[in-house]
Amino acid sequence: MAKHRLLFICLGNICRSPMAEGVFRRVADEEGVLHLFE
Repeated sequence: MAKHRLLFICLGNICRSPMAEGVFRRVADEEGVLHLFE
């Protein structure tokens, strides 16, 4: 199965995108679906 790609974009605040990625990775890992994403 192909893996999905997700892109988080913010304007003017360089901390939001990395934070969104970190939150997503943690929640996806807790839900057992992290392996479905690149």
